[in-house]
Amino acid sequence: MSKENKITELTREDVVAALTLASSKHVKLDEKSIVELEIPPIPALAGIVGECSRPCEKQLTETDLNDNQTRLSLSKDHVRDYILRLLRQGEDVSQGIPVTVYDSEGNEYSMRFVFWSSKVYVLTTTAWKRFYKKHGFQKDIDIVTVWMFRHRLTQKLCFAITSRRLPQADRQRLMQMKRRKIY
Repeated sequence: MSKENKITELTREDVVAALTLASSKHVKLDEKSIVELEIPPIPALAGIVGECSRPCEKQLTETDLNDNQTRLSLSKDHVRDYILRLLRQGEDVSQGIPVTVYDSEGNEYSMRFVFWSSKVYVLTTTAWKRFYKKHGFQKDIDIVTVWMFRHRLTQKLCFAITSRRLPQADRQRLMQMKRRKIY
């Protein structure tokens, strides 16, 4: 077999394997596989996650949880490097793009993904307030992981958000730093 045929065969095998995995709604992945694939570890999203960004972690701040601001700010660098590449012609983040946001239980929230004042990327609407209140998020204690993906069936933009809470020891250290004004 020529070198060119080997490359073609390998590529064909890779494509078949990828399509098989992508088309299966009931793929059972262990934790290591999920991290390697960088897909949201939310069972309710099995089979609907198409093209997906890398995850971004963010420690929630006071402004993320301010009832009057109703928005989650996202890392400008992460959005630029991993999320904007998923946008298609006609999707203008400066005008705002309607998105569906899924929580760790697969609940849906309608929000807008927008670039505000040429300064910050946010997920916004009053649905963000419902989202963080439902999950009991607290500033400086909760960390969210955010993915953006294309819905496999509708091709619409979606986000998935999971969360974890800082361990008690880390929270105590953070509080001590704040008292000393180190943070």
